[in-house]
Amino acid sequence: MATRKLLISDAVKFTQNSVYAIVMKDPRGNKKCMLYLSKFMVKPHNTFVNIIKKVKLNIVPIFAIDFSLSNLALDGSQMVGHTLKKGITNDYYDCLNDLMELFKPYADYILPYGFGAKTIAREDVDTCHLFALTGDYEDPFVDDLNQLKACYNGTVKTI
Repeated sequence: MATRKLLISDAVKFTQNSVYAIVMKDPRGNKKCMLYLSKFMVKPHNTFVNIIKKVKLNIVPIFAIDFSLSNLALDGSQMVGHTLKKGITNDYYDCLNDLMELFKPYADYILPYGFGAKTIAREDVDTCHLFALTGDYEDPFVDDLNQLKACYNGTVKTI
């Protein structure tokens, strides 16, 4: 029997017609056992990204934004993290932008929700712990970043 080094690429190319004997040796070089492979098949491994591209699978990310009082600044300024004032950065804008960019290749739309805010400015109305940022439970979907920011701005102005 001829001996040669087996490359994985060779095994993949010639799987149908070949028989491979794999010899297991101990550290001294003594043969411990032999493993014969014949008529085996190498199947490609699909990653999640490949499956999404092949099947056109649509992921529907669901974002939830915390509008509760826990977003007040700790320095006593009572500045809410959801400020829309010019010249003051809004970390939520940056986060929403990054999330939309991240999911763009995999999602046609997203579902943005909010929690922890009064969406109706009346004393007899309790804090809402789940509301659609679009304001419409029957159509809570958002297609792009501009729509998402418009929904976010509208929510911030009503709470």
